[in-house]
Amino acid sequence: MYWWSTKKLIADFRAGQVSEKQKLKYLITFALLHAISAEVLLWLNSEEGVIYNIYDWITVLTHILLIGWGISACYKANVAGDGKHFIERFICLSVPITIRYITIIIPILFLILIGLIVVVGGFTLELFEDIWWIEEWLYNEGISIITVVLIAVMLLAYYWEIRKAIQATAQPSTTATLPE
Repeated sequence: MYWWSTKKLIADFRAGQVSEKQKLKYLITFALLHAISAEVLLWLNSEEGVIYNIYDWITVLTHILLIGWGISACYKANVAGDGKHFIERFICLSVPITIRYITIIIPILFLILIGLIVVVGGFTLELFEDIWWIEEWLYNEGISIITVVLIAVMLLAYYWEIRKAIQATAQPSTTATLPE
């Protein structure tokens, strides 16, 4: 299994060297990674398992819509190529991309969110001490809005990467440029 690079996996798919057993390992890994990340997101956004504000519902809806869009875009990229083995390609190519996002992108987005809390929170506290509603808005709604936007951007980028890898895999080996 390739844990990071899609380039070698794309080459193996093109050469017909990905066995059914390897595909099974990718499927199991894919399912486990998504199950774990979904649980972590629910745990981070819940209080005793209850979604507690409108922005949590917006996040869930955005997540569902972008997953649908992302899978559809990946499917269209596969059809525009040779139109073969979509599910296998999607699942197997998703594993290294998911691992990269978990280890690189999510911590970066988390640091951005923390930075925004510190910078914007500090800004409102110092300049608007008498306007309590700005601070209240920031902590009750502002961070939630920022979270919705960051999750949307992350999902768009994630599915775009998978789409690029599927597109490269579905093209004849002489015409496609391999993504990293």
